[in-house]
Amino acid sequence: MGMQLAYTQIGLTMFIELLYMSLFASVVLSYAKKQNGPNAKIMTRFTLLMILGLLLRVAVVPFYFVSSWILAPLILIYFLSNFIPLFYVKLNSDFIFRPVQAENPVEEKKALIYEKYQITKREREIVEQICQGKTNQQIADTLFISLQTVKDHLAIPRFLVEL
Repeated sequence: MGMQLAYTQIGLTMFIELLYMSLFASVVLSYAKKQNGPNAKIMTRFTLLMILGLLLRVAVVPFYFVSSWILAPLILIYFLSNFIPLFYVKLNSDFIFRPVQAENPVEEKKALIYEKYQITKREREIVEQICQGKTNQQIADTLFISLQTVKDHLAIPRFLVEL
């Protein structure tokens, strides 16, 4: 009875994993189809690596009850099977998570917003850096101010919405 319950639980777990991986793969691959460029390829490869991880997990399950000495390495393989896809994302994170930047900010509109919200000269400099897509640390380094000063100036992002 105990073994049958264990097999039932493992089978149910594998079925649930198969369902969520199917849903994940269909959503990501349909989104990647709509996009062109390096992000679509990265997303497709990541999805394929996730599916390979699932296949690896499914492949080790039948060996769980073969011998007690093999159980620990199999459990390790089971939980580390997603390491490769996550490492792949880490390696490609610069391409995936590019900062959002204004492509073509209109100078007249910026001037009106600066005036409307009474933006100081330093805040304007920070906004210009944001429009170039720089991170807070890059802004601090460029303007020779502390990271906290940049964050303090960005604490009121009321004007950034309109840019």
